[in-house]
Amino acid sequence: MRARFWGLLLAILGIFLVLITVPKFTGLAILGDSSMLVSVQIIGFIFFIGGILLLMVSREEDLETQVEVYDDGVGKGLNNREREHYFLVDSERGFSADGRVSLGEFEKQIRSYRREKSGQKYIEVIRGTYAGGLHKIVAQGGERAKVARAFLDVLEGSQEKREEDYSISPDEKRDIKNAFIGWDGTPSREQTEVCGRYGITYEHGPKQGKFRLGPYFVSVSLTPSHEAGSAITKDIANMIRKYREGDKKRRKAS
Repeated sequence: MRARFWGLLLAILGIFLVLITVPKFTGLAILGDSSMLVSVQIIGFIFFIGGILLLMVSREEDLETQVEVYDDGVGKGLNNREREHYFLVDSERGFSADGRVSLGEFEKQIRSYRREKSGQKYIEVIRGTYAGGLHKIVAQGGERAKVARAFLDVLEGSQEKREEDYSISPDEKRDIKNAFIGWDGTPSREQTEVCGRYGITYEHGPKQGKFRLGPYFVSVSLTPSHEAGSAITKDIANMIRKYREGDKKRRKAS
């Protein structure tokens, strides 16, 4: 909400600054110095572009907040009732025209995409739209967390299966790779969200940054570099694998 307000304000202010430098349009010759006119126009364009970017960020946040799940409460006690009575509010109308999709329908569609040659790109779009919001609901706990967890298990693989498989899957590596296409010296919002799914935190130091997962860490440069994204992806994937292997050994020891 705050991002939308400031975005709209900056966009309007930017348009106003550009317009007052056009005497033929406004009928006002407020600024006579040509260099001053150019400076004000540049500032106006910067404000306008900044406002548009903030409005885009606001829209992304709105999509996240629209992720909702619920149990309709029907058929309590029936076996495997979750498939018919767990629902995801489909804000993007990607699965149904009425704006909601059952767990069974969701699973059927994802399975269909996995069989298609180009289906993975659709799964990535779905994951980008819903996974972040679903993870937030799971983190909040309660009854809704069970429903959100069920949809995440379809989208990302069941939690039990992930706990048994300590390697990093191709889908997980692709998820990290897509986020780390470039490196700006500090994690972007998308990179922070992806790392958060694996429990990875970021520490910003005076000379270098560190992505940390348990006792393991990956050092990264504070200098922006498009090429660094590939190396960071590989290092983070290896760190996740080491952490899972170490966790497996600790469980066996206990």
